[in-house]
Amino acid sequence: MIGQPLTRIHTETRPWCTFRLGDDLYGLDVLAIREVALLPIVTPVPHAPPGILGCVNLRGQIHVILDLAALLGRQATKPGPHNRLILFKNELGNPFGVLVEGIGDIVQVPIEQVENRVRVEELESAEQTGSPEETLVLGVARMHEELLLLLDARRLLTALQRSNLIGETNS
Repeated sequence: MIGQPLTRIHTETRPWCTFRLGDDLYGLDVLAIREVALLPIVTPVPHAPPGILGCVNLRGQIHVILDLAALLGRQATKPGPHNRLILFKNELGNPFGVLVEGIGDIVQVPIEQVENRVRVEELESAEQTGSPEETLVLGVARMHEELLLLLDARRLLTALQRSNLIGETNS
């Protein structure tokens, strides 16, 4: 090895905060997350659409809390001792967060291991015609013996608005 240049194979990775909804493993980009918090008392919002769980006051700031399971077309999340709130940075919009059933680890996922990576044009098309899951899922990565569904936090509020519009046209 002496005399040979050191070569490093650089693989671009991205950190993801993993969490559970039912038996499925999901991930959100760590760079979009401000904090993970215990579930405080949630104040229901009268006449709010099904995707909105309510509001919480954390350190003097009001956050809208979305039920991510409902946004993904699943059964609403039941409050429990393992529930956590994932709160997002203000760059994503008004202060908001999502309720999840349990937080996992922060994992580094090599970008080349993400399957079904979605381009921006495809996301915009899915936003117009697809299911909420098609709109929110960026790709899938294999983590040990299960699949990790990678979600786009920037599309959460849009998915909520879209699901409410669909609900209005179906009723």
